[in-house]
Amino acid sequence: MFLVQAIQKWVGSDEGLPEEANAGIVELLNHLVAIIQELSGSHWDLVFDLIESNLDVSISANSVQSRPCR
Repeated sequence: MFLVQAIQKWVGSDEGLPEEANAGIVELLNHLVAIIQELSGSHWDLVFDLIESNLDVSISANSVQSRPCR
């Protein structure tokens, strides 16, 4: 749980995270969900925010790739 708290502080800091870091954090949290699934707390807000951010980046990347060339 201390790892999740440290990640939460890092993500919540004023430092901007690159998109690759978000994806890596989500992958790490995916492995930790089995351990933290029974615990309630603000760490779930972090998990859902990161997933939403990755989905937004993925959707915008797909829409740029699917635009026809002129």
